[in-house]
Amino acid sequence: MIILKIFHTVFILVLLGAVFAAPTMAMNTEEKENTEHQVPSRIIIWDSQRLDEIIKEYGIAKYGAGDLTRSTLKHSFLIPERSMHEHGDLVRKLFPTFPDINELVLWDPPTDTLCVLADMPHSPQALRLATFKVPMESEGIRSLARLISSLKYLRLDIMKGFDTHSIKMMADTLSVSHSLATLFLQNIESCGPKGGQFLAESLKHNKTLTQLKLYHCNIGSQGATAIFQALGNNSSLTMLALNDNIGGDGDTQLNMDGLKRNATLTHLDLCLSHLGAKAIILLKDALENNSSLIFLNLGYNGLDHACAPLLSDFLAHNTGLTKLDLSSNHLSRWYAEVFAQAFTINSTLTKLNWSYNDVGGIEILSKNPTLKKLNLCRNRIGHQDIPALCAALRKNTSLTRLNLRGNDIDENDKKTIETAKHSKLTVKWYW
Repeated sequence: MIILKIFHTVFILVLLGAVFAAPTMAMNTEEKENTEHQVPSRIIIWDSQRLDEIIKEYGIAKYGAGDLTRSTLKHSFLIPERSMHEHGDLVRKLFPTFPDINELVLWDPPTDTLCVLADMPHSPQALRLATFKVPMESEGIRSLARLISSLKYLRLDIMKGFDTHSIKMMADTLSVSHSLATLFLQNIESCGPKGGQFLAESLKHNKTLTQLKLYHCNIGSQGATAIFQALGNNSSLTMLALNDNIGGDGDTQLNMDGLKRNATLTHLDLCLSHLGAKAIILLKDALENNSSLIFLNLGYNGLDHACAPLLSDFLAHNTGLTKLDLSSNHLSRWYAEVFAQAFTINSTLTKLNWSYNDVGGIEILSKNPTLKKLNLCRNRIGHQDIPALCAALRKNTSLTRLNLRGNDIDENDKKTIETAKHSKLTVKWYW
């Protein structure tokens, strides 16, 4: 046991030595190789118990102490700590050593680390923070709220210890922030409808935020409605994602009238929102005459047959949308046929994701003359569908990318399709 402790201590010292000796090493490397990637743009401070999860998240290979250099990690450093209480001291050393850091990723940091960051004259442009084990203390939350005034990008995950009051503190700072461009909150269920309303109020005053992403934050239809209403008075936000928030009460409590008055939103992501026919009617009414929105994601909503004519009519009249995601909705061939009628009128949509649906999609291809990218991945397309698919491909000359991965198409069918398509069309067969 003693030997193992000694080995662990030596390993950490060697690893940290490699990191802080990196500037000298990099200067020598730059003189010899004249490379451009000598200064890391991301510093990741991690609790050794969470190493495997972080490696999975970022796809970073494990490096031994002797391999941890600027040349091997390029834009990132993994810095292990024996004690998470040393975070603050490490942060103090990092920024003078690497003045060009633009992203800092902290997992389960102590309060002192955030206090140090908030007090520093120069902070990173982007901060990603997650707390899993130790609840964040009130002083840490206040420091985080202060950081919003200087950050351009902030992502918060899980955030144990966060409550509605924490969201309000952040929203109050966001209201007067002149720098933050992206706010991304994920898996913060304590946010709730009230938190959604606080964020909505900040949107009425903030002039710099361009992207707001709320994934699984439990804001419900009440919080979503407040945000939609606030967009009527907001001219900076271009991207809004409310994935997995609205829930089963969406049809009865949701109001999207604010979208009618917004002219700057270009991307709207309502994936996993459990939208029913009543909600689709609201969406159709709010966006039918909208010309600024170019991307709409309605994937994983379980859209029933009552939604088909509503969405079809929306597409027939909308003149701004260029990208539409209807993946994983169990849409049938009948659904595709209804949509195909709208595509005889619509001339602006260029990219459609129809993947992971029960069947169909070929009907749309045969009707739309402007579609450039079509995803029909895992739509149960088989040998019996090849004649119709080939006929559609011969008729459509605008398509440049077609995804047919995961369908029951054998090698002979692939050859038939390759013969039928035009030369500029690329078909994706494999994962």
